[in-house]
Amino acid sequence: MKQQGFSLVDALLALTIGAFALALIIPTAMRWGEQIEAKNRLIYAVDSAMYSMEIALREEWSISGCKNTLPSISLTKLIQQYELTPDVVELPWQVIPSYRSNRQMVVSINVTAADSSKIVNWFSMSRYITEVRGNTVDLILRLPLIESQYQNVNFNPQSECFEG
Repeated sequence: MKQQGFSLVDALLALTIGAFALALIIPTAMRWGEQIEAKNRLIYAVDSAMYSMEIALREEWSISGCKNTLPSISLTKLIQQYELTPDVVELPWQVIPSYRSNRQMVVSINVTAADSSKIVNWFSMSRYITEVRGNTVDLILRLPLIESQYQNVNFNPQSECFEG
């Protein structure tokens, strides 16, 4: 008579194959999840740094009345005075805020060569311009010099100051 159904050997073989497949899939899925988390943390940190730098810049401009001055900044100053999240110092990459001019804010990220293309890809659809210099990825945000009709009327382009 022919046996029907699964034998104990068949069940053990199926469980062994299933366990082996899971052992291959789970580490890959976990690394993928870690990559997504790292990407989201970096994007949030860069957005937060740009926001804090913009607050510092606008404060400097409102005090001086001119848009040709730049505040001195550091990560510590941005964290203490301008709402930058302290998580930015815990990233696996070094983040350096700076102003290229009164119209461009830059967040530089020191990376390995392997991470460089990955980070450029992460920010490819963002509002930032990306530049790669060796092991540094610069994320640049351009700022408008004139933002309202009032500023347009009262702004002197030669001195880059407001009049009246």
